[in-house]
Amino acid sequence: MTDSESLIQEKPFDPFNDRRSRDLRNTLSEQFVEVVLRNDAQAFGLFCEHWEAVDMGGVYREYLSSRLERYRRAFEQLEQGDIRAPLRQGMVLWNVGLYFEVHEILETIWHPAEEPLRSALKGLIQAAGVYIHLTWGHQSAAEKLARKAHANLSANPEGAGFITNLDELLGHLERVDPRPPVLYWQT
Repeated sequence: MTDSESLIQEKPFDPFNDRRSRDLRNTLSEQFVEVVLRNDAQAFGLFCEHWEAVDMGGVYREYLSSRLERYRRAFEQLEQGDIRAPLRQGMVLWNVGLYFEVHEILETIWHPAEEPLRSALKGLIQAAGVYIHLTWGHQSAAEKLARKAHANLSANPEGAGFITNLDELLGHLERVDPRPPVLYWQT
């Protein structure tokens, strides 16, 4: 191993500052969300098999393993609950800590949504972004996004009525609490 190779391997996984990290996160997320939206257990199995066989080292392998574990938990919950609506799927993903994937899945319904749901979805996507930034230590960006998320959600409580503990989420956003709340939804 050369000195430059050892420096590359020692870099932390950081999708905000490392192209390989960002590409891995984005590709994984997009593929996972596609499988979730299709509700295809066989495709999910193939997705996991493919990524488990990818030869990555160090921080990339750690991230991949961690993500696949969360994907399995989420997919199992979606299957057990027969949850097929993207909004509900996003809530499940939130509760297993897949905030980037929440952003991806909710964007599929945000664009065509009408008010007040549209602004509420924008607020929830922004809230997911808060926890993405906090995960990577970007406090200032998280604070700015938390203010926007809070404004969109609090101004559209009827659009966000699917979250039964909206006040709790708003409190976490107000404090920029690094521990996200579990979200509960109307059934």
